[in-house]
Amino acid sequence: MGLGPAQMKILDMLTRHEELISQLYGMYAMKLSRNHALWYAFALEKKEGAELLRTLLVMAFEGAGFDETRFDMAGLQRRLDTARARLNEVESKTLYPFIAVSTALEMESAMIDHRLFEPRDGDADEVRTAMDIIRRKTGARVEKLKQEQAALDQDQDE
Repeated sequence: MGLGPAQMKILDMLTRHEELISQLYGMYAMKLSRNHALWYAFALEKKEGAELLRTLLVMAFEGAGFDETRFDMAGLQRRLDTARARLNEVESKTLYPFIAVSTALEMESAMIDHRLFEPRDGDADEVRTAMDIIRRKTGARVEKLKQEQAALDQDQDE
């Protein structure tokens, strides 16, 4: 038994979310010369996350299931809408480093807080591995963003 329709939709939504945030971080890299390398690296990490999810989606292999009831479809749609809105804002407005960092920190922290990529019992090994990689990289980005926010706060104090 391969992935069911609900599981396919969830993976598609998660993939699109990762892609949108990758684009957002790419835009940050273009607009913020201060930390171009940081934002570019984040954009690549998000793109890699999307590719991991897309691989699961494309393969739709036997036994690749997961419990889709842990995902709130309306919540996933709100995340997509928010990411799309943020990208549209950045394309049309001036971007300040503090806004970029706080927006990214909010989005990345929400993924951890809602345990979006937390591997669960019953996940197929391939799903568990992909989710764990994305979860760990998200946690590392949150830590880097906190450091960047602290550096910006310190610069502002001086």
